[in-house]
Amino acid sequence: LCTLANSTVKMGEKKGCDCGAKFCRFLLILVNVLCMVGGIALIGAGVAVKVIVDNGNANISTALKTCDFRDGVNTQGFANCFAFFCDRVGETTCSALRSFPLAFVILGVFIFALAFLGCLSGVKRNSFCIIIYFFLLLVIFLGQFIIAIVAFFFSDDILRAINGTWNLLSTSRREAVMTVFDCCGFLSTNQGPASWCNSTGVQSDITCYEMVKSIVSSHLVIVAAVGVVVVLIELVGLVGSCCARRAFKKDS
Repeated sequence: LCTLANSTVKMGEKKGCDCGAKFCRFLLILVNVLCMVGGIALIGAGVAVKVIVDNGNANISTALKTCDFRDGVNTQGFANCFAFFCDRVGETTCSALRSFPLAFVILGVFIFALAFLGCLSGVKRNSFCIIIYFFLLLVIFLGQFIIAIVAFFFSDDILRAINGTWNLLSTSRREAVMTVFDCCGFLSTNQGPASWCNSTGVQSDITCYEMVKSIVSSHLVIVAAVGVVVVLIELVGLVGSCCARRAFKKDS
């Protein structure tokens, strides 16, 4: 009877371990498949923005003088806005803005590659790949955490640095920013020429900092939701890879 009881307990423990290992593998594969889809979506977004930027660049030669979405939010509206902004900030800044969509593509490729490594680790039960995946994901997670801490504790210094950059901008570039965001000045309306603000029809009683802050605040729920989802995915990836690695080690 004692032998039968002990064998039953051992079988139960083994089944529990098998279930746990299978669940970890399933979770690891599922999360990374979703991340692969997200990476492909980012690559597509980068290509789409690049097309919009190229369309806007083509419109610079058409003497475009407006930047608004009164006719609706569409790709042509973004292209016109880019053309309007780019025409006023100069060729150097414009070239940098044209290259910006490549950041989406590079980020999408990186996310896809990392997620593919996680999927490969789960499907092939490869301990070496899962260790690499874990440390890459850990570095990303810690980097985001450090950036968040710096942004929280040094927000005033960052704001002063941005304000200093604003003061160094040429008049045409400041006017382009104020036109796009419909504001006057950065931290103070005195930083924007009152005559220019009144003559162009931008809101002369609100600064660009306040305008950007209000735009972010109006989409704060979306921004917070995206941040929480990203952190949860990273935590699931970290915990899942640890559990899967432990299960693979026991099986071996």
